Amino acid sequence: MPESNPRSFPQHKPQGPLGQYNKSRLIFLAVLILLSIFLLVLVLIIIPRGQVEHAIRGPEAFRPHQTRELEASLARRTYPLADKLVFVSREELVCEDYQGRQIFAYALNMTRPSVQVMDNYLIVGDREGGQVVIINPNGLVFECQLDSSFVHAALNKDGSWAFLDEQSDDKALVHLVSPEGKRILTLSFAKSGNALNLEFSPDGRYLDVLILNTASSNLKSLVRRYDLEGGLVAQKVVEAYNTLFYGLTHAPDGLPIIYSSNHVLKLDFDQEENLQDVELSSILAVYPHGQDLVILGNAQPDAYNGLYRFSSAKGLEEIADQIGRASHIRLTPDRSKIVYAADNLLYTVDLASLSLGQAQALDGEILAYNFYAGTEANVVTSHSAHILSWK
Repeated sequence: MPESNPRSFPQHKPQGPLGQYNKSRLIFLAVLILLSIFLLVLVLIIIPRGQVEHAIRGPEAFRPHQTRELEASLARRTYPLADKLVFVSREELVCEDYQGRQIFAYALNMTRPSVQVMDNYLIVGDREGGQVVIINPNGLVFECQLDSSFVHAALNKDGSWAFLDEQSDDKALVHLVSPEGKRILTLSFAKSGNALNLEFSPDGRYLDVLILNTASSNLKSLVRRYDLEGGLVAQKVVEAYNTLFYGLTHAPDGLPIIYSSNHVLKLDFDQEENLQDVELSSILAVYPHGQDLVILGNAQPDAYNGLYRFSSAKGLEEIADQIGRASHIRLTPDRSKIVYAADNLLYTVDLASLSLGQAQALDGEILAYNFYAGTEANVVTSHSAHILSWK
């Protein structure tokens, strides 16, 4: 019998580690694709549409209640005042509502108008002239004339005002003005230095003036306290700091706090030593929080801005890091939150818990904002204006 050929079968080589790895990767990719499809179906079909919008846009309270489109050139000279918008040029200021209806207008004659929004007031002063105009949402409060150029205004709780008037020889004057716009008195600092800032004390009894003295090789800062009749009540001289102190605020107990771009001091007129002394690489803003200080800035050169708390007991503590390029930093009317802008985002910092709150994303760079009616904010961006809730 002829010899039969044996049947040949394919030879299977045992799988090595590489084959097992490829198989596991295919299974992982398949599971990932199925999971992605499931999540997509969940978002588009199962979850109600309103909940999707809520997740993307944030809570209902942060959505704008009113919006008004603005041309870019107009937005740059638009300022919020309560629920109105004020448009400022060298020739006039015009107040309108969000529907574009004119509320009032006032003629200006300014070379370089400078605008300061404060509570329920808007101050327009000439940086190269003496005209100062103060309005509220209803119209003109008063107009007054300075001796030279407007720099800064401060409002007292009794309705009186203080104006920093820059002179050509860098020896600024300070004018105290009545609620009706009549000049009460003028303070001069020709022998002491140049006034840089001023604020009324929280109880309304005093006016504190921050003065820079450059007579010696080292910078010297003075804080002078005056009563409302122009009498010098107290003075504090700050030396041995080669930095320009320009910021001035007050602790709840009325003691002055001054700061520069890298240093913060809490002063006591009756003590030689400073009550608090904080040094950072960069400082954007300083706010008292009880006996502590809340500081926006950074502790390291070229680092991201952060939020810090300083207490005499624990020293400097970082609360939050990488808070963005913070600008337009302000306290809410009830002083419960710090609000700041970072490009097109509006952030809140809760001072009770010292924690960052939710951010409101708007349609352009945030140029200005103001608070009114307790929880409302009027925000102007490079493209439009919005009214929204900050709580």
